[in-house]
Amino acid sequence: MAKDPIQELKEEYSKISPLFEQLRIEINASKQGAAADKIKEIERSLDELKRKIVNDFRWLLPQEPVQQQKKSLFGFKK
Repeated sequence: MAKDPIQELKEEYSKISPLFEQLRIEINASKQGAAADKIKEIERSLDELKRKIVNDFRWLLPQEPVQQQKKSLFGFKK
């Protein structure tokens, strides 16, 4: 049986939430390198969460028309 996509997103988010408290601890301890690494980890986790949202709920998002850009004779964008 397929899992509820909303529940999956909630579970993913619950894994990300503690990272913010860990970031606060690193910042308060003046551990700049560790804080930077934690920010990168948060960013990757949020990107993954966004991908899941888009993949699971693409059918709800309005489709934007694709506009073709004009190119010059040599293939450069005008």
